[in-house]
Amino acid sequence: MKKTLLVTALVAAAFTTLTAQTEKVWTFEKAPFSVTTYTETTTLDGLTILSNSTSSIAIDANSKKNGEYSFTHRLKLGGAATIDKGTAPWLPTNRAVSFAVSGSGTIKIAALSSSSSADRRLILSNGTDSLYNFTAPGTYSADGNTVPLESYQYTGGAATLYLWSPSSGVNIYLIAAPATQTSVGKISIPGIEYTGNMITNTRKLHIEVYNLLGNKVAETNTNLSMDRFSRGIYFIRAEGTKEVMKINR
Repeated sequence: MKKTLLVTALVAAAFTTLTAQTEKVWTFEKAPFSVTTYTETTTLDGLTILSNSTSSIAIDANSKKNGEYSFTHRLKLGGAATIDKGTAPWLPTNRAVSFAVSGSGTIKIAALSSSSSADRRLILSNGTDSLYNFTAPGTYSADGNTVPLESYQYTGGAATLYLWSPSSGVNIYLIAAPATQTSVGKISIPGIEYTGNMITNTRKLHIEVYNLLGNKVAETNTNLSMDRFSRGIYFIRAEGTKEVMKINR
C-alpha cells in the first residue's frame, strides 16, 4: 500500500494521469506466447501460467472460431489443477492460470474439453472463494470448428483470479478481463534513457523502477536490462529528484 501511494504521489506531482476501464484479452497465437510446454510457473503479458515439470501446461496450434474471433492456438491445461482441499480448496498451485483484474466487469472465456466425448468443468476463483464455474463441452458445433464464449459478470474489486479444471484437461482459446489503462505524458530524466529493452543510466544515478501496481521491481545505479520483466507500463524514479519517467516495456 505504501509503495502504491508513493508511486501515485510521484506520478501526480509530475504529470496528469488519465485512467480508463478497458478489456485485456489473451489469446495464444503470438509473442510473448509460443508453441511450447511450460514446466515452471511463467508470467507472460500479465497472464501467469502455473505449472511445473510434473504438471505442465502446453500451447499448440489449433484452429477454432467464435463470431469475430478466429483462434489459431490454444493453451492446454493438461489435467486437474493441484489444490490443497483441506486448507486452500480454491487456490490452485499448478495446472492453472491466474490474472489480475482492476475491478468489476465482464470476464470472457473460450474453452473446450480436451476430450471430444466428455464435457469438463472450469472454475474461476479468487484464491479464497469460488466465483463461477461452467462446462467446457467436448463438442460445440457440428463441424467441430466453433468454440463457445462464456461470459461472467464480475462484481468485486481489484484482485488476482484463478482459472482451472477440478478434474481433467481443458483447452483454453481466449481469456478477457477488465483492466485499467493508464495514459500519461512522458517526463524525461537527464542521463536516463530507455532504448526498448535497456534503461541506460549514464550519470549513474540511483534509480528505482516500479510497475503499474506500485510495486518496486528493481533498483540500481547502473544500466538495467528490462528483458526479464513482463510487458507493461513502468515508472522510473531517480533518487534526489522529483522526476518520474514512464516507459512502456
